[in-house]
Amino acid sequence: MKFCFGGLLATLVLAASVRAEVVESVVDYVADQTAMKGVLIFDDASTDKRPAVVVVPEWWGVNEYAKARGRMLAGLGYVAFVADMYGNGNVTTDPKVAGEWAGAVKGDRPLMRTRVNAAVGTTKAQALVNAEKVAAIGYCFGGTTVIELALSGADVQGVASFHGGLEFPTLAADAGKVQAGVLVLHGDADPMVPATEVTALEDALKQAGKAVEIVRYESAAHGFTNPDADKIGFPGVKYNEAADKDSWEKLKKFLAKVFE
Repeated sequence: MKFCFGGLLATLVLAASVRAEVVESVVDYVADQTAMKGVLIFDDASTDKRPAVVVVPEWWGVNEYAKARGRMLAGLGYVAFVADMYGNGNVTTDPKVAGEWAGAVKGDRPLMRTRVNAAVGTTKAQALVNAEKVAAIGYCFGGTTVIELALSGADVQGVASFHGGLEFPTLAADAGKVQAGVLVLHGDADPMVPATEVTALEDALKQAGKAVEIVRYESAAHGFTNPDADKIGFPGVKYNEAADKDSWEKLKKFLAKVFE
């Protein structure tokens, strides 16, 4: 009888584990009268509400890399939502096109804030999300975006920027509005982000009494978390495995802290 019971129990556990999977679905929403298509990603092993993390992609748009990061977050037990910053879920592999799209949004900071806040609002409205525990992370262009999200005074628990641009026109005026904990993961060998911008952001937030942590990777260049960074052929853009792995560990600790 013990053998039969054990076999039955093992079968039930195996069946449950087979049913549990990471689910992805496109979510339609609207920002500044533009039709957006984000991607919701979660592990369906439980129907309990849980913390959520908005993922703002690099300048390429809602691509496979951004969704892969969403799956990694789902594997940690979070709901992930990959934000659409361009509309219609647009994605490109052409640097010229990406530069045009990102430049249009980056050059209009109110628009950037409107679109990322719409993604946050959409995330909070999802059935599995604990709306009181939402954070945002971003890569490159997305890293800039999540800091702008914090500077907008958004009600989020934390934001984390991975090799993001750190120039913020209204930094001095808006540092006091920040409600989120801020984590900046920066490559000191990144020629696209001057050290003065890193220092200015850190100083402004600290002077405003805000929680900010700057992690500097001495040998890491721009795009250090993306294994495909080297394929672009841009000077100063390069994958760094050590910085990639360490920055993800730093993120996990950061999320655990802000969601306490």
